[in-house]
Amino acid sequence: MKTIKLLLLIVVATLSTTSFAQVSYLENPNWGANPDEREANAVTFNLYRNAVTLKDYPTATGLLTELLTKSPKGSENIYIFGIRIYESKVTNATSLDEKKIALDSLMFLYDKRIEHYGTTSKIGAAGLKEYKAQAYYRHNPSDLDGVQSLFQEAIEAGGAKIDLRLVNSYFKMLADGYSIDIVEVDQLLENYNKLIVIFDQSADPNAAKEKQTFESLFLNSGAANCENLEMLFKDKIAQYPDSTELIEKTFKLLSGSKCESEFYLTIAEKLNTLKPSADLAIILASAFQEKKDYTKAMQYLNEAAANETDPTAKSNLYINIAGTELTLKNLTSAVKYANMAIELSPENAYAYIILGSAYIQGSVACTDFKLKTVYWVAYDEFLKARRYLSEEDPQMANVKAQIVAFSGNFPTTEECFFLGLNEGAAYNVECGWIKKATTVRIRK
Repeated sequence: MKTIKLLLLIVVATLSTTSFAQVSYLENPNWGANPDEREANAVTFNLYRNAVTLKDYPTATGLLTELLTKSPKGSENIYIFGIRIYESKVTNATSLDEKKIALDSLMFLYDKRIEHYGTTSKIGAAGLKEYKAQAYYRHNPSDLDGVQSLFQEAIEAGGAKIDLRLVNSYFKMLADGYSIDIVEVDQLLENYNKLIVIFDQSADPNAAKEKQTFESLFLNSGAANCENLEMLFKDKIAQYPDSTELIEKTFKLLSGSKCESEFYLTIAEKLNTLKPSADLAIILASAFQEKKDYTKAMQYLNEAAANETDPTAKSNLYINIAGTELTLKNLTSAVKYANMAIELSPENAYAYIILGSAYIQGSVACTDFKLKTVYWVAYDEFLKARRYLSEEDPQMANVKAQIVAFSGNFPTTEECFFLGLNEGAAYNVECGWIKKATTVRIRK
């Protein structure tokens, strides 16, 4: 039945080709040196096409060999169909030798298609090289050197018009290879450095989006650890210390990998010098606070506050500065910044906590009754803090405990009586640098 069907197709193909060849094939020297050869090769092509349609690949393979010998430039479809045949042969090979032979033939067909149709094919030479690279990777991923060579050739062929998805496809292959230990870190880093510039130079409207994908592949590969990033960028930054773009990119990658090394701090400071911002200054301040380098931390907190325009954000920065000053025992400065925070955001509970804490620490300069009066002003501040804190705030329990502790240090009824002080009366506390109006309270 199959033989009868094939014979019928041959008859139809011969009839239709005769008419078509007279118009096109007979006038096309790519089909042969003379009209007779051209007509014969055109008939062979139609038989070949029909065999491929029927998936009669043994017959099609023989006809393909004939066409490649007699009319290799006859039609691009010679190679399109041939690639289909050998894709199937590679996939269905039953031995390594059979697969290798089929894969070599597949690559040969791609090469010949590029040679004869690279400039006229709808997808162009770059697109054909991309297909070739993907086919080789699909069928022989273990040949890393061969795969890399083909992908790099395709990328170079694409030039300024390279499909950025190909770049990401290639880099994903490398990243996946790194994750299973078949790609060395040096190879991945070298390719990252080489390929990243393609996105920056591309006119593709999706370049920014594709670049994000590329960088995500790198960050998620496991190779973007702090040590490797330092190795990747240290020499470059030494060579171009004033390149905002380079330093910004390095900082972004280091931040993405949550690096806290000296190199990270150096890069952050360089970037802050070249492109200062409140957000970056806060990051630096936090890093130096972790290192207990409070001098540097204060430098960047003040810088952040100077660059911040949002009142609430600025208030929080003043709280941070006040808290740092409190840690450094600079109590009057802590009070100053806490009050500045309150001016911008009167309901900032943390400002009142810092004020109350500063008064308690400052009370060491006082003695006897005056010492006890400091607890009145500290109590006032913590009451305000409790008013503005939510019950879920982690500081609420501490604030309530401090309020109880402060009230336990109030003077007794007898002490106030002998000094002529009545509960609830106004009182001005004067103890060292602490000068604050409050209310007389008695220990219960």
